[in-house]
Amino acid sequence: MPRRYLLILVGIGALAGGGTVLGGLLGGEPTAIWIGVPTLALFAGLALGRATMTAHPREGLVVSVYGIFRAGIPWESIEDVERAAPTGLLAGMGLRRLRGGTTGYLIGGDSVLITVRSGRYRVSVRRPDDVVEEIRSRIGAAERA
Repeated sequence: MPRRYLLILVGIGALAGGGTVLGGLLGGEPTAIWIGVPTLALFAGLALGRATMTAHPREGLVVSVYGIFRAGIPWESIEDVERAAPTGLLAGMGLRRLRGGTTGYLIGGDSVLITVRSGRYRVSVRRPDDVVEEIRSRIGAAERA
């Protein structure tokens, strides 16, 4: 996750959760603590979240976000891959349904767009140019085999 998004999430979480807990402690209202602590935990989880893409030599790609949402993409189903525009906080985070039937595995920042026979995947990655090059080399090798 890009540093600026991480700082925004941590700031929002600290203000929302921390403010609620502090208000509960100072005001003697235990209900505020029961709301504030989970809010802090939620924003900590979002801030620590990540998207992963793993290339398996024979099977294909496995993409995942937050270690919860996953998809397997066989090499033979990949038609194209390209660098996509970076996503921001407004695009959302996690497993997303995007315009045009694209499935997003997003945490913000740089991303790649993988086109398969049955749709498209947009995945947040750290080094999109390296990812595009690697996937293209693998699908090119699969076509030659």
